[in-house]
Amino acid sequence: MPFINQTLTSFKNRLDEDLRMIISGPEGENSNIVCSFNYPAIKEQIEEFEKKTEWILPEDYEAFLFIHNGCMLFEHKDEDGDNVGGGLWLHSLEEIESAYAYKDMQADEPDNPLPFIPIGSVLDGTLAISIKKLNAKEPNYLLNFDIPSEEFSEDEDIQLNFELFLDRYIISQGNDFWNWTTYTAENYYKL
Repeated sequence: MPFINQTLTSFKNRLDEDLRMIISGPEGENSNIVCSFNYPAIKEQIEEFEKKTEWILPEDYEAFLFIHNGCMLFEHKDEDGDNVGGGLWLHSLEEIESAYAYKDMQADEPDNPLPFIPIGSVLDGTLAISIKKLNAKEPNYLLNFDIPSEEFSEDEDIQLNFELFLDRYIISQGNDFWNWTTYTAENYYKL
């Protein structure tokens, strides 16, 4: 049973009435962040999306959609309240469909659809569900990669499902936790 509801409820309890908070970042940096949450998707929307796209969404991701049909988490703001970037933008079903169609039309081979479902943007990359792993019912189906190019491969596998990714992203206060294993005392200051 997905624990995503508890993750989101606990996180939202830490936000103020304007959906803001101050977080600690790398090297002792504090940041003002703001979040926004879309209304939930209804069962008929999800069914229509799955019918139209011929994808069966993973249970944990579908559970998220029933809570929020998209959201923005950890959007950084400066002292004047201006957006300075960062954060996790999780697309609504409509945005996913639009992003997939747009990227598919841009492909050199229109009869060869992209091998992923673009569900959002995180930092400077794309968060996506691997269609191959989804069809094989593999539990770790999530990908995170820079804007795809012709060299795209599934090497961008981060070995997580959606609810584990979201839980860790919130725990790490919007930091790129998936890169932490590459940091050592020898290379941190050179990266």
